[in-house]
Amino acid sequence: MLQHLHIENFTLIDHLDLEWHAGMSTITGETGAGKSIILDALGLVLGGRSDSSQLPLEEKKTTIIAEFSTQHHPEIEQWLSTRDLDSDEGICLLKRTMGSDGRSRAFINGQPTTLIQLKELGEQLIDIQSQHAQYALLKPAYQLQLLDEFSAHKPLVEEVNQAFHILQQKQHELDSLKKSQHQRNAQLELLSYQISELDEFNLTEEELQNLESDHKRLANAQHLQTTSLLAYDKLNSDEGENLSQHLQSVCRDLEQLAQLDENLDPIAKQLQSISIELDEACRELKSYGENLEMDPESLLLLEERLSIWQELSRKHHIDPYQLVEHHQQLQERLNALTQTEQDMGNLNQALAEAKERYFEKAHRLSKSRLQHAKKLEQKVMEQLKLLGMNHSQIQLHFEINPETPTETGLEKVQILFQPNPGLAAQPLHKIASGGELSRVSLAIQVITVAQSNLSCLVFDEVDVGIGGGTAEVVGQMLKKLSQSAQVICITHQPQVAVQGDQHLLVSKIQNATETKTQLTVLNTEQRIAEIARMLGGIEITETTLKHAQEMLKI
Repeated sequence: MLQHLHIENFTLIDHLDLEWHAGMSTITGETGAGKSIILDALGLVLGGRSDSSQLPLEEKKTTIIAEFSTQHHPEIEQWLSTRDLDSDEGICLLKRTMGSDGRSRAFINGQPTTLIQLKELGEQLIDIQSQHAQYALLKPAYQLQLLDEFSAHKPLVEEVNQAFHILQQKQHELDSLKKSQHQRNAQLELLSYQISELDEFNLTEEELQNLESDHKRLANAQHLQTTSLLAYDKLNSDEGENLSQHLQSVCRDLEQLAQLDENLDPIAKQLQSISIELDEACRELKSYGENLEMDPESLLLLEERLSIWQELSRKHHIDPYQLVEHHQQLQERLNALTQTEQDMGNLNQALAEAKERYFEKAHRLSKSRLQHAKKLEQKVMEQLKLLGMNHSQIQLHFEINPETPTETGLEKVQILFQPNPGLAAQPLHKIASGGELSRVSLAIQVITVAQSNLSCLVFDEVDVGIGGGTAEVVGQMLKKLSQSAQVICITHQPQVAVQGDQHLLVSKIQNATETKTQLTVLNTEQRIAEIARMLGGIEITETTLKHAQEMLKI
């Protein structure tokens, strides 16, 4: 339950500290006094959005702190524990601050947190029912939401929602693949042709390394032979003096000189080694020149191969030396596109499985909704009888489309209302008067919040359009609810206000320079005066004071 509310620098409130009691608390005040400010502050500390009109002026900072007791709510304690936001001895503190620059910060039990977490926790601590709910009640989506709240369908609705989004994702992925199917088929055809052509050419890196060198050698075979044999002749010809003979002569001379000076011995030996190597080189050079083959046929084959290589390179707009790598890249692209085809098959299977999961959960939700709809109809009619609508009938009409998945399930729900016997049941927005709509809305709100496990329920002027004995019944309804949960009710009806265990008055204080809102917890005498004001208007008489005392049973 809500135990304490602290508000600082928020719209018309400078500073407010308020202790809240268990049972039923009523808040009253003149129209425009600022009763909605309390709810706005609660909404913000529960993770709601702020607007510029609520921001503090200049360098001031808005601070709102709400203290809740969670002693008898282990599910909330568990929620806090799993997020390392444990409460202190069953006390949970929510805090929200806002600066004049619009920046906002949120805290749970002193730990910085996100507005999403603040809102998620707030939904487990308190429920706020406003007078606007009766207008929301005219919308089928809200009617379906109320049925699900009454039926405690939140986990099942979340399962359906998740299954729907998975189904949507798989369908989107499959549609994307299908959308590019024509383009992909054209790419597959082109790649298959290109790879087939390169496969047939079958150029390898090893061949690439030898192809040009072999061609160069065969194309210049005559020149290589002539020049190599001429070089041999110059080195070691049988005719005339040659380099080898000169070197051998030098070696003999140095051998003789080395006998005279041993310092020439290493030089003589080095030249002798060179002479031996020169003889070996001459023999190899002669063998190379004599054995070099002229092979025009092989040369022609090589030139044909080189021509194809150059032609394929030009066709693919790449350097000839990149052709082998390009061949590998094309194969990888083909493999990727082939994998895409496999992916499409896998996606079709995944989509079928996602549909099966969705419809299984959606049908289970539909069955449960139909079962609980009858119970809700019965309970609403029981409440309507208490509110003076003895002959009114309520029916939840289902419009089911089993082939069209949505994130909320397979059906739409519409509340049909029959105010009196003999009239056909019609949608609420077509047949219900303002007073009837108020009572139907109140009946449903009382029933749905009674089904919840929340420890604090707030009703904001839900009794608008209701008066007299019916307003007294409304007060008794809320009083009964307060036996199992804390009830805070903003009201203009004295019949409702007298039911409160705690009565708070919102008033406006004005002077020449500023306007402020204050909230006062009323004592018995003040409470009599406030109920009398609500009964009698501007002028309070002894009669209205006595009437107020009678209503308060004082």
